[in-house]
Amino acid sequence: MRHGAAPVTVEIERGILRVRDSGPGFPEALPAHGPQRFRTGGGSDGQGLGLGLTIASGQARVLGGRLTFANPEGGGAEATLDLSHSLADRPASGGASPEGTPSTTSSDGTPSDRS
Repeated sequence: MRHGAAPVTVEIERGILRVRDSGPGFPEALPAHGPQRFRTGGGSDGQGLGLGLTIASGQARVLGGRLTFANPEGGGAEATLDLSHSLADRPASGGASPEGTPSTTSSDGTPSDRS
């Protein structure tokens, strides 16, 4: 909200998180070249991009995903975190359930309870 404008929309579907605002959009260099530490927005206002987007991109890579930036037609800025490939590569069993307890599956693929 600090750098964009309302409304802000968030969409989540199958390992893809998309955030879009209605502000002025990203500086043209960002969608074209990705975030770079301390790179300015290109204007004479001295507004920089800082480290936040660079750190977020690095974290996406650590998770096996990709963070991209766009200026959609009609204005605004859009950031898309794609974790769909990293989620597809995870094993189906041995993970944690939403409650934080380990979940397992039996040899026939049905959930089993260890308790």
